[in-house]
Amino acid sequence: MTSPDINYDILVEDERWHEALPDHASLVAMSLDHILRNISSFEIAEEVELSITLTNNEQIQSLNRDYREKDKPTNVLSFPQINWENGKPLAQEPLMMLGDVVIALETIQQEADEQNKRLQDHFIHMLIHSVLHLCGHDHEIESEAETMENLEIQILSNMGIKNPYQTL
Repeated sequence: MTSPDINYDILVEDERWHEALPDHASLVAMSLDHILRNISSFEIAEEVELSITLTNNEQIQSLNRDYREKDKPTNVLSFPQINWENGKPLAQEPLMMLGDVVIALETIQQEADEQNKRLQDHFIHMLIHSVLHLCGHDHEIESEAETMENLEIQILSNMGIKNPYQTL
């Protein structure tokens, strides 16, 4: 079975993204392509849509406070629009609206520096991580976390990016 077409919008709320990752649009396209090739959750979907917002700590803190009651910035937020059960969407439609991803520049820059990673690689990892959340994956329970991390590692490896969970 072939992967569905993916349509997405990228909203850049903070212009510093253009300097930090001038190739962010091509990184998004490449990442989404790899994600769809590694997820078999879209049996009848012909088209998948999502929105990606590249923002800053101030904006993501506001969202984190309003939607998660955590008044602090975070690296990424995912707002799924599909309900999932056992790795499958509860409603299968030809057009699937996955949801929204929001990524904060300062937080992922700081994390990349602290973890000795390239910003580009960490950005791709956070994007993959958040899209997997939109696809029903979670890491609240240890067994689910292991499944999600293994999928992230597999997708990143296919993209030539080393395991982000491996400690030196």
